[in-house]
Amino acid sequence: MKKPTVLIIGPTPPPYMGPSVATKMIIESELKNKFDLVHLDTTDRRGLANIGKIDFSNVIYVLIHFIKLVSLLIRFSPRIVYLPICQTIRGYLRDISFMVISRIFGARIIIHLRGGYFRKLYDNSNVLAKTLIYCSMKIISRAIVLGDNLKSIFEGLISSDRIDVVRNGIDENYITDEDFKNNQKKSIMTQPHNVSMTNTMFKHRVLFLSNLMYSKGYYDIIKAIPNILKRTKDIEFYFIGAQRSSKIQIADVKAFITTQNINDHIIFKDTVIRKEKKELLLSADIFAMPTYYKYEGQPWVIVEAMSAGLPIIATDHGSIREMVIDGENGFIVRKQTPEDIAQKILSLVQNNNLRTRMSRQSRRLFLAKFTKKQFIEGLERNFNTEIRERKKVQGVKSSEH
Repeated sequence: MKKPTVLIIGPTPPPYMGPSVATKMIIESELKNKFDLVHLDTTDRRGLANIGKIDFSNVIYVLIHFIKLVSLLIRFSPRIVYLPICQTIRGYLRDISFMVISRIFGARIIIHLRGGYFRKLYDNSNVLAKTLIYCSMKIISRAIVLGDNLKSIFEGLISSDRIDVVRNGIDENYITDEDFKNNQKKSIMTQPHNVSMTNTMFKHRVLFLSNLMYSKGYYDIIKAIPNILKRTKDIEFYFIGAQRSSKIQIADVKAFITTQNINDHIIFKDTVIRKEKKELLLSADIFAMPTYYKYEGQPWVIVEAMSAGLPIIATDHGSIREMVIDGENGFIVRKQTPEDIAQKILSLVQNNNLRTRMSRQSRRLFLAKFTKKQFIEGLERNFNTEIRERKKVQGVKSSEH
């Protein structure tokens, strides 16, 4: 029996970002055993600086994607087109074009919202843009969101029975149970860290792992450090990620670090992947990401930190509240509030039992809800639902004739 064809639209790494990692995971997953997966690669290999720009080369890129899309639709006649949607007007206008073309060729369209900003995008748009967004929702068969609290984003746009939750997930064997248990032993013993990238020897390590931009909360953590060092000097802070702040912001951060004399407790490092990222996660005691980045949904790095059994310090933003249960596997702090961050970090480094309990709960919650297996099963569920719906519609049309 011929497998149904599903066209997957999306970028692949590099660069290593949530959407590209997710696309790679999908097209290489067990789904290919149940569906004929066809991929339209929308990756811009020129780097992050080109994302969102309007220039001649980007227009050419979009036109090439349209031509490739039509070619794939003609060649493979997919029953479903799976499309992660953008949360900017320019990006979503491109997505609308993909939707219209796919619908013309008879495909059912499943959109996947990988953030939490889309409702604000709609509400804050002008009349023309709002009308285009509203009309585009009428040709969509199904929408996927990252968490239950994000279903309301599509209220009044898509009926609730056509909205499903599929949480982000990573391979449960990326960090194994043995890795986690060894990490637990290290945490209970609170021995000094000794990692090749630094000569320092501290008992506790706080890890931030994301782009270095104000809205991701990294400067709020840095502002919390002086208060933390008043209570304990035996702690270091790792900030890992690409520098995405303005020159003025970078200068402000450097000036603060110098005037507060906290440089010896801070390590900066560029983006890491695979083995090095895993080693960093397993070397840390606490993961902190007090984000207020407007496009945030359900950060993959928090899933990774949970897999390593790290207590998480984060904000109630996007769907993070469904990942970080305040008081259970971490703490929810107020946005842009360094004093809250300092208090929660101190409570964790000064209480081994609390840290161990939250560590175990992070790992449990990860295994219960945020594995790759559950992520792929969620997509399979939605693909099968739409294939059944397509058959029903075709059956009705056949009976009418």
